[in-house]
Amino acid sequence: MQQVEEILSKVADDISKASMETSSNAESEWRSAVHAEGEGKPPCELCGGLGFVTLEVPVGHPQFGRAVPCECKQEELEARRIASLRSVGQLEALKGQTFESFIPDGIGLTGQERLSLRRRTSAAWSFLKSPRGGA
Repeated sequence: MQQVEEILSKVADDISKASMETSSNAESEWRSAVHAEGEGKPPCELCGGLGFVTLEVPVGHPQFGRAVPCECKQEELEARRIASLRSVGQLEALKGQTFESFIPDGIGLTGQERLSLRRRTSAAWSFLKSPRGGA
């Protein structure tokens, strides 16, 4: 008669093998479905089309086990960030505006406001021609 420990060990091994096969098959099927829904591009070699990866850092590192965006998503994330900034800063309304089309005298301004606007426009043009950061 087999020992209980032997039986439990064999059952645990069988469950583990079945679980790995099921997990691998499910992941493979999922990746195939993601690829099929995509634009015909093969999935990213780094993330397999998931869009996220985990960093290889030691246990205890703040990034250990955390999902971070994959390199393949950087362009998309940057486009979203810019769109968000435009939205928050209400810059979308100024999207088509240029320095060339700007009216430095303004419209409906007093003499003092017009002079101030001209000075600011001149300062902006000077900076545009020779940008320099503050110290």
